[in-house]
Amino acid sequence: MGLPPSTNPVVLITGGARRIGRATAELLHGHGFNLVIHFHSSQSEAEALVEQLNHRRSGSAHTLQADLTQTLAARQIMEAMPSHWDRLDGIVHNASLFEPTSLTDASLEDLSTQWEKLHNCHSKTPFFLAQLAYQRFPESFRFMINLCDIYATIPLRRYPIYSLSKASLVMVTKVLAKELGPRVRVNAIAPGLILLPDGQTMDGETASRMEQKTCLSRMGEPLDIAKTVLFLAQEAPYITGQVITVDGGRTLFC
Repeated sequence: MGLPPSTNPVVLITGGARRIGRATAELLHGHGFNLVIHFHSSQSEAEALVEQLNHRRSGSAHTLQADLTQTLAARQIMEAMPSHWDRLDGIVHNASLFEPTSLTDASLEDLSTQWEKLHNCHSKTPFFLAQLAYQRFPESFRFMINLCDIYATIPLRRYPIYSLSKASLVMVTKVLAKELGPRVRVNAIAPGLILLPDGQTMDGETASRMEQKTCLSRMGEPLDIAKTVLFLAQEAPYITGQVITVDGGRTLFC
């Protein structure tokens, strides 16, 4: 006998195994959401998180692997969605690639490859995820939240393709809100300085200088973003097509 359909809302979180994605997963799960935790290479972290969530509420979380830089990633994800839940209420597109670009040294071929990879991950895949979810789950799919970046509007030096691809995600958000409304609300969050990239550290002096360039005099935390996701998912029925900047006022100093 198969498992019954879920009465809990179901949310897909891309890049949900670590960092901001994990904080978002834990918060949404605590508010009654069932989760599909997507990962690319963080299999052990994803499986550990899902085990933890299922211990809290049996059968409430699943993992799903896909490489979002690939052309047909959106179709692969939709085909791998847990069939027994028979619903998808929302998508949180959190997965991201933070890669520098050298315009002066890189070959055209290398730049083209990086362009395709970053744009596939940051804008093409979420665009088609929304389109496929709209078609497959007409009775349940109601919201999408994209994690953009303050550097979608303020170019980050040495990261031009990254900034361009995140700017594209901002437009994807607005286009989807217009095309999929009134049934689906689509919004974005632009985090400021929340976490350093993997492998990077910051000395005390640099951290202090960065904190002084925010109105709130501190770095943000993953939970700051997760709480904004929860707000947009549950408490914002008349907000769509918007980008909410969560940066402690950092952009006022740029």
